[in-house]
Amino acid sequence: MKVFYVSSYGKHHDKGIYIMKLNEETLEMKRVQQIETQDFPSYMICNNHTLYVAYKNASSHSNGGGLGSFSIYKDELLLNNNYHSSGRSYTHLCVDQNNRYLFAANYHVGATASYQLENSIITQKICAVHHVGLGPDLLKRQTGPHAHYVGITPDQEFVYSVDLGADKVVMYRYSQGVLLEDPDYTLNIVPGSGPRHMIFSKDGRFAYLVNEIANNIMVFKYYQGHFQLIQAIHCIPKHFNGFSSAAAIRLTKSGHHLFVSNRGHDSIAMYRVNQESGKISLLYMVHTGKEPRDFQILDDKYLIIACQGSNLLQVMTFNEETEELILTDSTIEIPAPVCIAFESHKEKFMFYDVSDLKNDEIYLKLVETCEAIPEKRWFPAYRFEICLHNGTVIGHCDLRIGHNELTYIGGNIGYDIDESYRGHRYAAKACQLLFQLAKKHQLQYVIITCVPENIASSRTCEIAGGEFVELADIPPTHDMYQEGKRQVKIYKFVL
Repeated sequence: MKVFYVSSYGKHHDKGIYIMKLNEETLEMKRVQQIETQDFPSYMICNNHTLYVAYKNASSHSNGGGLGSFSIYKDELLLNNNYHSSGRSYTHLCVDQNNRYLFAANYHVGATASYQLENSIITQKICAVHHVGLGPDLLKRQTGPHAHYVGITPDQEFVYSVDLGADKVVMYRYSQGVLLEDPDYTLNIVPGSGPRHMIFSKDGRFAYLVNEIANNIMVFKYYQGHFQLIQAIHCIPKHFNGFSSAAAIRLTKSGHHLFVSNRGHDSIAMYRVNQESGKISLLYMVHTGKEPRDFQILDDKYLIIACQGSNLLQVMTFNEETEELILTDSTIEIPAPVCIAFESHKEKFMFYDVSDLKNDEIYLKLVETCEAIPEKRWFPAYRFEICLHNGTVIGHCDLRIGHNELTYIGGNIGYDIDESYRGHRYAAKACQLLFQLAKKHQLQYVIITCVPENIASSRTCEIAGGEFVELADIPPTHDMYQEGKRQVKIYKFVL
């Protein structure tokens, strides 16, 4: 049974978050529980056993709207906190890889905001930046800025905010959660397009932007913050004369297929993705209930569609090999469903062969691999001996594969060199070998930290090509704090 979550714009006591289950054999869906909310839950994401919620204010009061956080425990959602933020309404949200900051898009006033997280609790608002601009839409959807989606680029360099009203994707630097637009990178879209959501390919080389007003998808090459348009392709049939607006856009885990939902034409459009060029080609469209505002892809086998206008969830089956997308008879009534979220359970981690981690002076000898321990928030790790080519062990190093608040303070890489072998830059050379392994695991960057008084380790980070990020306080809950350490210097290495 697959557990998933549905947010509802239902009237009165019907609105809220519905905990659902899907039987993957019979495709039957059933309600587990409704969590009634004061406001309309407009969007939800699952991240590290937490469900984060963006609320649309259901009243004009300052104690409404804002954001919410729930811990996921078995079939239950346990409220961490709601942060009302003076009645602000949000339509989308995301969390950084270190789980330190939450970013949210405010459609109604056209702004992007940032919040601080501590152990998945939203503790304080850091800042909000108001967008400027408008567009030529005749239906007056572009009389001012309307931020509709917020995300983080695959290289982790920018927070990007997709603005439907201003026809642009605003690019922000976000040091310590403070948003600062970098106009040299902000992407201007063809006037009247109405950009809604933008996602990236798994390897981060391509971006896919769905335009709600123009009813098309734009494909961009992405490199170091810059976008190059390489394709624009329609979402609905050219002969269709009715009103329609594109909504959700998602890729399969494999990255081989892309889907878009169309409200008005009421369909899911399926595209094949060229893995070399990034371009997409339309395969066909499958009709749905009314106003399919959102959908989710489960295990690259099923699509669950939220049909807001039909008060209905529908299930499609998908065979990626044969490219068959079929609407089934499986449905369940949910009042005005607008968003679907589920917690992704990763497959067993694959450790790579490491026999090639060597240079002219040293090689890394694998001591052990360690599986992730999710309850402790520990990532999979490699542990090595650093050896000279004559077999002499001169030190140790390790690599942790992933990013969160623990690795931000403790680092992805740790090392030590025996005292009699120091002064030969062996630590920096070992780090360079570990960078190769980190890239195999598709890490865009790694973090190495050291205490301020460790001058030699700071020098190692500089020699290895690290960029100093900040001097950070160690949280009392971190193991390093228990060891008596209070601050660390944080270095980032872009791979």
